[in-house]
Amino acid sequence: MDYASTIYKNGTILTMEDRLPTAQAIAVKNGRIAAIGSENEMTRYQGPDTQIIDLKGFTLMPGFYDSHSHFSVVGGTALNAVQLACPPIGNLSSITDVLAALKAKAQASPTCKVLIGWGYDDSLISEKRHLTRHDLDQVSTDIPIVVAHISGHVGYANSKMLEVAQINRDTPDPLGGKIIRDPETGEPTGHLDEHAMYLLPIGGIFDLSGEGEACIKSLEKASEIYAAQGVTTANDGGINKIGTLKAYYEADRRDLLKVRVTVCPFSEILEEAALVERPSDYITLQGIKIVQDGSIQAYTAYMSEPYYTPYQGDHNWCGYPSYSQDALNQTVLDIYRAGQQAVCHCNGDLTLDMFLDALTLAQKTYPRIDDRPIVIHAQTARYDQLVRMKALHATPSFFSLHTYYWGKRHMERFLGPNRGANIDPAGWAKQLDLRFSTHCDTPITPQNPLLSIWAAVNRQSFEGQPVGLHQGVDVLSALKSYTLDAAYQYFEDDAKGSIAKGKLADFVILDHNPLHVDPLEIKDIQVMATIVNDEFIYNLGHLTKTKSPQPTTV
Repeated sequence: MDYASTIYKNGTILTMEDRLPTAQAIAVKNGRIAAIGSENEMTRYQGPDTQIIDLKGFTLMPGFYDSHSHFSVVGGTALNAVQLACPPIGNLSSITDVLAALKAKAQASPTCKVLIGWGYDDSLISEKRHLTRHDLDQVSTDIPIVVAHISGHVGYANSKMLEVAQINRDTPDPLGGKIIRDPETGEPTGHLDEHAMYLLPIGGIFDLSGEGEACIKSLEKASEIYAAQGVTTANDGGINKIGTLKAYYEADRRDLLKVRVTVCPFSEILEEAALVERPSDYITLQGIKIVQDGSIQAYTAYMSEPYYTPYQGDHNWCGYPSYSQDALNQTVLDIYRAGQQAVCHCNGDLTLDMFLDALTLAQKTYPRIDDRPIVIHAQTARYDQLVRMKALHATPSFFSLHTYYWGKRHMERFLGPNRGANIDPAGWAKQLDLRFSTHCDTPITPQNPLLSIWAAVNRQSFEGQPVGLHQGVDVLSALKSYTLDAAYQYFEDDAKGSIAKGKLADFVILDHNPLHVDPLEIKDIQVMATIVNDEFIYNLGHLTKTKSPQPTTV
């Protein structure tokens, strides 16, 4: 008899498989699920060396599959940046608070060469404005300072950082970005939109992962953060340096990666990434990333209709795309010619039109039966666009937490009541039988799958305002959006995302069954343990592996 390595029993098991939605016990052998069924049925797999995990009435389900975040940046931000967010993420409320936090960091790190802040939100801070170089100069005129906006699509630099980057009144705006200037003097204010951030030595969020040993430490730190939230497969949705990919493989070699990671290189390093790729049980290179617009909160998402509240007095402002239609077409064609998967960031609906046009051309030029392009965020996707996505076998990965963190402001400031009520339209996707995932886009918002699932079901802002309740989905669909359907998007549903024979033994154990609590209480469910490859990578201490005597047979 080929006995199991581990048997999990005495709890509720949610499989995410329609043919067997629940089970009493599972047997695992060599990191793979060997059998599923009743506790009595699993006794035949119990041998003298089989370990038993008594679930103590808790709920076990497939580990959460993060469909979009920035894993390496999460660790780098946690280790190197000052948290400057307003509630409910942080605790700052004014620019005075922001400057005090930066000063405290500078004083505590006298050898600091660059001061980095993260999470500033101009729409929540009491002054309701962006930072300027003059604000940051109050912290230091000797140390370069850069602060990232909560959207990740805007940055702020002090005078020293602008000097180091050689950004002045004569510096032209880069393609896909803007240097905000004083209307009277023409001098840069320190506010940089989109690709203008990349003019800085430490520019966009992708630079916060560090390099070499610093990057490896970032990956180790991120592993701890994600494991504590029940994530067994994380996502790095866009790496722009081969050094980052090399750091992944080195961290894996040293056993520092506790969770599996799906890494999506940017299209610019597509060929180099293929040369670096090597076999790994913990790293999957899948999906080539494109960023085609910015953020609604930063007024840089590309919309078909003007923003509800004019941007800088411009009543016709619709944002702008990162690349022209011709340039986007060529990028997607290159991805398809290489036989790869296209993964495109589209917040604005006009941006989504551009990507769908590019997909149509690529699929005609390089036809494939199963290409699974992914639309990241799809925040303002219209119903007709979701219909078109299904025809192009594309799927959305919704940032459902927009409704929680920004829903009220979207309805009152950025998009208006009608468009705002339909952000992240999972309800429409469900009506169309279009598979979708949900994500947290960490570090934009903290990695919290249960809060994301809660948001997809309840669609309520943190202030308590309903945000398009008609776009909510049932709890099981929301759970699948962070497990099986997310794994499907990255071609990993054969090994991850559900509890089925032959799949990886990657699980999360919860203190309550999400299907049996009040939907409003889903966000309060606690992760008791996270298991990857049949081993605890996070454990509150209530669960242990114990040897049990071989069952008596008659």
